[in-house]
Amino acid sequence: MKRIYSQLYRLFDDCTPLKADCGKACDGACCTDEGGEGMLLYPGEQVMLKKADFLTLEQSEFTVEGNKVPIAICKGSCNRRFRPLACRIFPLFPYVKPGSRPVVIMDPRANAICPIARVMKPSDLEQQFVRRVNLTANLLYLIPKTRKFMEEQSKLLDDMCGSAQILSRILSD
Repeated sequence: MKRIYSQLYRLFDDCTPLKADCGKACDGACCTDEGGEGMLLYPGEQVMLKKADFLTLEQSEFTVEGNKVPIAICKGSCNRRFRPLACRIFPLFPYVKPGSRPVVIMDPRANAICPIARVMKPSDLEQQFVRRVNLTANLLYLIPKTRKFMEEQSKLLDDMCGSAQILSRILSD
């Protein structure tokens, strides 16, 4: 998994949601994470974050197949080379219904902190970024553990927001 995550991480080394530094518009709201909620780690991803001393790794309450999923909580600034995948693709999310391919949506959880998520849709973002998130989602979908992880997070979004709201995000993008 380390090799796969290394390759996926590199996709986002020079690619962000906007041409400009979006963190300047909101003073890095997604990085300060004052609520302490953090970012869920994809299966096996914690091996990539051993040098990430700017993160605290904990076990979340979110479970997949009975196992608690690790969560990375940022201390406010980071070495961008060691950001978790969820940070790299933020504010997008690979939404997956069981038996269906992933569809990249604006993550509704981002609405609380990200101005981009509140006023834009994926088609408004830097298209190279969106294409790379799509590629990442489709590659991770091929791995059973990461597919299950994405399906379970998608169920969580359905529970939080309702399927109709998620469906409207898919159809409008």
